[in-house]
Amino acid sequence: MSTVIRWFDSPTGGIQVGSGTPFVTPFACSTKTYYAEEFNTITGCFSVARSSIVVTPTAAVAINAGLDTVLCNLAGPATLTATSANMNYVYTWSPSTD
Repeated sequence: MSTVIRWFDSPTGGIQVGSGTPFVTPFACSTKTYYAEEFNTITGCFSVARSSIVVTPTAAVAINAGLDTVLCNLAGPATLTATSANMNYVYTWSPSTD
């Protein structure tokens, strides 16, 4: 294939932030516009105008970590669970700093 999609942070000029499809955006907390152009790797030509796409992050849904568990010395391990309506979440546990 002699063409590739290149992704930029600006409608003209700017910084190339990725290439190909799919394009996985960097982490973002606010709405961001990306611009795509078709680039011919043989001729070095690229599309006259870039197409824009707006990425809008959505707020995460609430996570239920269950009831508090009190552990005393030598009480043994506790089983921790977490649930969410979004099945794509990955949970990471860490000790409380309280």
